[in-house]
Amino acid sequence: MMSLCRAFSGLVLLLALAEQPALACWAAPPGHLIGVDEQIADAKNIAVVKVVSATPTADGQIKYEFLVQKRLAGEEHASFALLESDAKGVIRDTSFDRHNDPAFWAFGGGRLTNYVDCKLYPWFVAGASYLLFDDALQTRRSAEKIDTIGMSFDREDKWLLYVEGALEKRRQRELGQPN
Repeated sequence: MMSLCRAFSGLVLLLALAEQPALACWAAPPGHLIGVDEQIADAKNIAVVKVVSATPTADGQIKYEFLVQKRLAGEEHASFALLESDAKGVIRDTSFDRHNDPAFWAFGGGRLTNYVDCKLYPWFVAGASYLLFDDALQTRRSAEKIDTIGMSFDREDKWLLYVEGALEKRRQRELGQPN
């Protein structure tokens, strides 16, 4: 009887280990962890947006509708929508103390985290503001919450100011002007 239990336990352990790689993200894809300067340099569309609605769809996704509060780079449009898979895993809706917290600036920082399938599943709160990169949301810092101050977004948020400064330097380089 004891050897039968050991054999069964061994089989269960073997099956659990065989399934493990399919269920776990052992290392985040490198693109999720790029540095802040690389992220800004590669971005085509950047905007501060306000979530005006978050509507679940029949297929388990969420349709987020955004109002552009401030366009920083890319095509000008007043609003747009994103269809995202329902959020999974760790959900953090934080601004990292207006992006003053060193955890945000550290390697791998940002509010988005990888799920076990190594994908990012962003989620948003209706009425809140976010600094969005490229609509593709490919890095952990692609959808950072920007706190609301009164009726608007926090224009003194450290991440927002950093991105604006880097974009201004990029524009000057493109125009051939000294920094």
